[in-house]
Amino acid sequence: MDIVLKEVERRPRASVVEIRVNSVGSSVGSSFFILCSIRQLAKLRGPYRYIVKLEEQPKRNQMLVGFLGDAEESPASAGPDFSRVGREAIIDLEQFAPICDSIKYGLILPSVEHRLSFSQFRTKDPRVPEIFFVAGS
Repeated sequence: MDIVLKEVERRPRASVVEIRVNSVGSSVGSSFFILCSIRQLAKLRGPYRYIVKLEEQPKRNQMLVGFLGDAEESPASAGPDFSRVGREAIIDLEQFAPICDSIKYGLILPSVEHRLSFSQFRTKDPRVPEIFFVAGS
């Protein structure tokens, strides 16, 4: 499995993440890696426990993730893009804690160059908050 999840845009209550899948291991493992990376991002942003997401938004291979203060908060409070999202779409990230806490992944902080899973990443513009999560087999 070789997947990179990168925060490419930060909004007040949302993040646009870009997901690059270089090679897929199991589909379940890949899905949990993405979910657990978003859980870690939510902790760093808030900490937030609840999210809503719009896949393939704002464009292909991206996901718009909205952060919510609690399960009763309207998804629209994460931003106008979520105004049509119902409460049933709210995800409690802590339900995945037992799985996520057992996954090992690298967190690459802004302005730091690392080599993980055959790829090299460098922040292009240090003013842009970029967070990378990398899974390598």
